[in-house]
Amino acid sequence: MPDPTHRPSILIVDDAMENLDVLKNALMSDYIVRPAINGPLALRLAFMEPHPDLILLDIMMPEMDGYEVCRQLKKDIRTQDIPVIFVTAKTDAEDELEGLRVGAVDYITKPISPHVVKARVKTHLALRNFNYELEEKNRRLREINERLSDSLEQLSASEERFRSLVQTIPDIVYKIDSDGRFTFLNKSVERLGYHPSELIGRHFTEIIHSADIPNASLDKVLEKIGKGATNPGQKLFDERRSGVRMTVGLEIRLRTKSGHAAELIEINNLGSAIVSVEVNSTGLYGEIGHETSYRNRQYVGTVGVIRDITDRQKVQKAFMEERMLLRQLMDAVPLPIFFMEDREQIIFSNESFRQYFGLDNDGGEKILLEKLLSEKDRGEMASLLADLLDHTDNIRIRKEIELQCGQGKPRNLSAILSRFHRTHVTEPAVIGILVDITEQKVFTAQLIAARKQAEDLARKAECASHAKGDFLANMSHEIRTPLNAVIGLTHLCLQTNLTGQQRDYLDKVGISANALLALINDILDFSKIEAGKLSMESTDFTLDDVLGEIMIMMGTRSKEKGLELLLDTQSDIPIRLNGDPHRLGQILTNLVGNAVKFTDQGEVGVHTEVLHWDADMVELQFSVKDTGIGMSREQMGKLFQEFSQGDSSTTRKYGGTGLGLVISKRLVEMMGGRITVESQPGVGSCFSFSVRFNKGVGATQKTLTVVNSLRGLNVLVVDDNASARKIMSRHLRVMGFNPTETDSGEGGVEILQTAEARKQWVDLVLMDWRMPGMDGLATIRHIRTKLSLSRVPRIIMVTACDFKEVFPDGEAEKMVDGFLLKPVHPVTLMDAIMAVYGHSVVRDRSEYDKGHDVSSLAGARLLVVEDNEINQQVARELLEQVHIHVTIAEQGLEAVKMAGETRFDGILMDMQMPLMDGLEATRHIRQTQSILELPIIAMTANAMAGDRENCLAAGMNDHVAKPVVPEELYATLKRWIKKKTVPVLLPPLPVGTGEENNVALPSLPGITVAIGLRNVGGNGATYKEVLLKFAKNQGESGQRMTQQLLHSDFVALEQTAHSLKGVAATLGAKKLANLAEKIEKKTKAGPLQNDLDQWIRMASEELNRVVFAITTGFPVLANTNSSVGKADPEKMAKLFREAEGLLLEFDSDVEKVVQEMVPLVHGEARMKQLKLLQEALGDYNFELCLEILRGWGKKEGLELSH
Repeated sequence: MPDPTHRPSILIVDDAMENLDVLKNALMSDYIVRPAINGPLALRLAFMEPHPDLILLDIMMPEMDGYEVCRQLKKDIRTQDIPVIFVTAKTDAEDELEGLRVGAVDYITKPISPHVVKARVKTHLALRNFNYELEEKNRRLREINERLSDSLEQLSASEERFRSLVQTIPDIVYKIDSDGRFTFLNKSVERLGYHPSELIGRHFTEIIHSADIPNASLDKVLEKIGKGATNPGQKLFDERRSGVRMTVGLEIRLRTKSGHAAELIEINNLGSAIVSVEVNSTGLYGEIGHETSYRNRQYVGTVGVIRDITDRQKVQKAFMEERMLLRQLMDAVPLPIFFMEDREQIIFSNESFRQYFGLDNDGGEKILLEKLLSEKDRGEMASLLADLLDHTDNIRIRKEIELQCGQGKPRNLSAILSRFHRTHVTEPAVIGILVDITEQKVFTAQLIAARKQAEDLARKAECASHAKGDFLANMSHEIRTPLNAVIGLTHLCLQTNLTGQQRDYLDKVGISANALLALINDILDFSKIEAGKLSMESTDFTLDDVLGEIMIMMGTRSKEKGLELLLDTQSDIPIRLNGDPHRLGQILTNLVGNAVKFTDQGEVGVHTEVLHWDADMVELQFSVKDTGIGMSREQMGKLFQEFSQGDSSTTRKYGGTGLGLVISKRLVEMMGGRITVESQPGVGSCFSFSVRFNKGVGATQKTLTVVNSLRGLNVLVVDDNASARKIMSRHLRVMGFNPTETDSGEGGVEILQTAEARKQWVDLVLMDWRMPGMDGLATIRHIRTKLSLSRVPRIIMVTACDFKEVFPDGEAEKMVDGFLLKPVHPVTLMDAIMAVYGHSVVRDRSEYDKGHDVSSLAGARLLVVEDNEINQQVARELLEQVHIHVTIAEQGLEAVKMAGETRFDGILMDMQMPLMDGLEATRHIRQTQSILELPIIAMTANAMAGDRENCLAAGMNDHVAKPVVPEELYATLKRWIKKKTVPVLLPPLPVGTGEENNVALPSLPGITVAIGLRNVGGNGATYKEVLLKFAKNQGESGQRMTQQLLHSDFVALEQTAHSLKGVAATLGAKKLANLAEKIEKKTKAGPLQNDLDQWIRMASEELNRVVFAITTGFPVLANTNSSVGKADPEKMAKLFREAEGLLLEFDSDVEKVVQEMVPLVHGEARMKQLKLLQEALGDYNFELCLEILRGWGKKEGLELSH
C-alpha cells in the first residue's frame, strides 16, 4: 500500500520550456516535480529509482513522440503501473483514442488549465491508491476464504474420525432403551459369536448367564431407586446430586452364541456426565416440557461399555503371588524394613525389623509409633517424616538418627526413607530402611580426622592456583564496562569544539584508557591460557598483510619518539600461509610495542626469514631488534614470568605488567615454536621466536619481476640510517637494480656530481626526508635547481611521515616523482619504482605455473552469473587469461534460462542478486535433468562459516570467497571443471614480463595496489579500467545508503553495502570493504541498530577518499606518462563551447561532450571542477551546469558566447 506520508512525484515531459514552467508552477506546491525536455530523457528518469507516481506527457516531441514513450513505459515491468496523462495540443478524437490505446489513463488538451491539470492529477493519484487498497483487500479476502476452506475440510475429517471411533474401540459398546432392549452394538460383540444385527431389539438378559440374572434384574439395572428403597447389598446405582442413573463394577457372566458362559466381565456404563473412562456410566434422558434438571427429565435408556476382565483377574492372581514372594524376600533381608501409610503407624515390617525392636508379631499387624519408640525417638522420627513428606521435591531422603532399640543402648542408624504414591490416596506412603552405622561412625570419625589435614593442605594449594586466575578474569570483565564508556565518550568529546587545554587533557585520557584496555586484554588472554581455553585458528592468510598492519599500528608511536621503524623480510617466504594470523600479530605487536617503549633513540627492526620448509609446512623465524635500554642477565632471567619486568625501576619508568611477554611465550609454544632473547645493557635487545605454519592455497615464494627496460638501473639510496640503507639495497639487488648507498644529502649530491663527470648516470634516487645536515627536501631542491645534470634522475621521497606533512605547500609534483612510506616493504618498493616509470607491477608467475598447471582449463566454457559490472570484468579477465570462454549472465533468472539452452562446462554463481539470488537459481538449475551434474561454484563476498553449508545445501559444488584470489579460483575450477569439448592447442600462459601491461599505476591512498593487481591477475590495464569504473559507478553509494537508511529501506541498504563490500575488496580498498561489511552485518541483524548512521558516515568518508584518489591519481599520471601529451587548448575550448550550446538547448547530449573532456583534464583543481559538472548533470540541473561551465572557462581563459 502507498505510504500516506509519501509526497507524490510527478514527471513532466514537454519539449517546450514554457509548458514545463506552467505545469511545474501548478504542481510544485503539492508534489515533487521532475522535468524532462524529450522522450529519451523521460524514459531515463522514469526508470530511475524512485519511480515517479504519475507522468504528464506531451505527444508531439522530436526524437521520440509521446505515444512511443508511453509504449516503452508500459512494456517495462518497473513502470507499467505508473498512470500516464497526455497533455497535448492534439484535439482530434482519433488522437485521444490512440493515447488511450497505448496505455494512457487520461487526455488533457492544450492550452493548459492549471486547475484542470491539478484536478486530473489528484483524481488519478487517488484512483491509483484506491486500486492498491482494493488489491490488498482482495488478497486478504482470498486468504480468509482459503483458511475457511481448510477449516471446513478439517471439521469434516474430524467428524469422520469420530464416526469411526466407536467401531474401533476394542470393548463392547452398547445402547439399550428404557425396556432393556439393545438399540446399538459395535463390532466388538462379535467376540461373543454374535453379529450386532442379531441382538438389535433383543433384551439384555437374553445373553446373561441365568445364575447371574438376579444380580442384573430389571429393577436393579433399569429403574431408578426410589427415596425409600433400601441399599441392595452391592451399590449398583449412584444418583449423586445430579440424579443420574449409574452402574459401577457389576461382575456377571455373559453367554456366547454357542450357549456357553463366558468368563466374568464387567459392565461399565460410559457416559458424558463424567468424562473419566473405566468407572463411570450414565443413563440417557429426554426433556419433559421445558425442565432441564435430571430429576425432571424422562429416562429413555442407557449407554455403556462391556470390558473383558479375564486378563485382569490373571493379573490380580499374579499380583498376590508376587506380593507373597516380596514379603519372603523382605524377611530374608538382614536390614530392618518398614512400611507406613501415615505418620502415626507402621502397617508392615520385615523379620529383621521385628527382631531389632524386640517385636513378636508376624509383621502384618499395625504398630503405633508411640508404643514402639520413646518420646525423644518419636520426635526424631517425626522430624524425619516431615523432611520427606512436607517438601514435594524430596522423593528420597537419607539421614542419620539415634534410636533406642529394644532394651539395648542407643544406636546410630542411617535412615533411608522413600515416598510411595498410591492410587486414590492423597497422602503418600513411606518405605523405610534402617542401617546400623554405630561401628562405622567410629571408623569414620578416625578417617575424617586423618583426612582433614590432607584436605586442608590440598584446598589451600587449589585456592592459591585458581584464585589468581578467577580474580583476574572477573576483574577484567568488570573494568571493561566503565572503560568502554571512558574510551567512547572521550572519542566523542574530541569531535566537539574544545580549547587547547581541554583537548590536551582528553588526549591524555584517551591514551591512558587505551593503555588500560591493552592491559585488560592481556589479563583476559592470560586467564584463558591459564584455564586452557585459548584456541588457535587455522585459516589462509598473507604474511605481508599481517606485517603491514603491525607497521601501520606501530608507525605512529615510533614516529612520535623519532625512531626508525624497519621491516626486513626475505624474498623466499611463501606468499600465503595457513595458521592463526591474529595470534601471530598479537605476538609481534607485543614485541614491537615493547621495543618502541624501551627505545628512546635509534631504531626498531623486524626481520623475517625461513628456517625450514617442506611440501606442506614452513617454519619461520621472526626477530625484533632495538637499540633501547637493554637488559642484564639477571633481568633476562625474570622475563616470561607472570607480572614481572626486569626490575622495579623499569616498571616505575616505563609501566607495564610483564604479561605481554608471558602471553607471547605461551602463544609461540602453542604454534609449535620457542622464543629467545639476547640483550646487552645500554646497547639494545633482540627477541627471536620461531613458529610453524602450513602452506596456504597457492603458496609459493615471492618473485618480484621488473620489466626488461628497467633491469640494471643505477639507484642511489640516501638515508642516514645504516640498517635502512642495507635493507633497501638488498631488495633492489634482488629486483635486478644496481644500488649505491650514502648516509647524507651532501653525500648524495657529491655522488650525483661524480656520476655526471664519469658519465655513469644515476637513474633513480631513493631519498630519506629527515637527515642531519641537509635533509631530503633540501637535497632534492638542490638537485632540481643547482645541479646541471645532463640526465636528471627520477626521485622518490622515502619517509615515515604523511604526504601533506612533507609537502604542506603542495609542491610535490614539482619536487618528486614518487612517494614511499616507511617502513619499506619489497612489494611497496617495487610498486613505487614501477609507477614512477609508468609501469604496472607484474609478479612473476613462472613459479606458480610450475606447481599449478591450469592448461587443463583452456577451452572450457563457463557461465559467470554476476550483477556487478566491475566484478563481471574482473571475472572475465581472470578466466580469459587462462583461455576459458566466458559468458555473462547479470541475474539468476537469466542464468537459469541460459543454462538450459546453452552447453557449459561449469557455472560461477554470485549469491546476492536482484529478482533471483544465486541459491534460488541453483535450485532451479538442479531441477533440469540434463544439467543435473553441471558444476556450480559459488562466488560471493559472504565468506562466513555457514556460507559453504548453505551453498552445498542448495546444490552447489564448491565455494570461492570474494575478493577472488586467482590461485584459489583456478585451483577450485581444476577440481570441478571437466571439459566435454575436444581439447584445443592454445599458446602458453603469459609469464608476464610487464611489457604488455605498460600502464602506470600511481600510489592511491586507501587502496593497496598490490592486492588489487593480484585480484585481476596482475593485469595493469584491467586494473586501471576497473578503478575508473568503480569511481564512476560506486561514487554515490554513500549518498544512496544514507537515503535508504532515512527511508528505512533496509533490504536495499543491505544490497548496496554488500555490493560495495565486494567491489572494494577486489580493488584492494580493505578499509572501505571492512566498513561496508560492518554495515551489511548490522543491517542484516535488524533495523534496531542505532549506530548505523555512524558506520554509513565513516564508509562515505572512506569512499570519498578512495574515489578522490582514483580521479586525481590518473590525470597526474597522464601528465607524467611520456606517451600522453598535454591537453590541446583549442580542443578544450571547442568542447567547452559545444557543451555550452547543448546546455542552452537543455539537450542531454551534453553528457557525451563532458565525457570527452575527462582524458584532457589534469590536476586536482580541474578534477574538482569536472566532478562538480558531472554531479550537476546527474541531477539534470542544466542551469547549474551552465554556471559551473562558464566559471571554469573563465578560470581557463576561454571566452564563451555569454
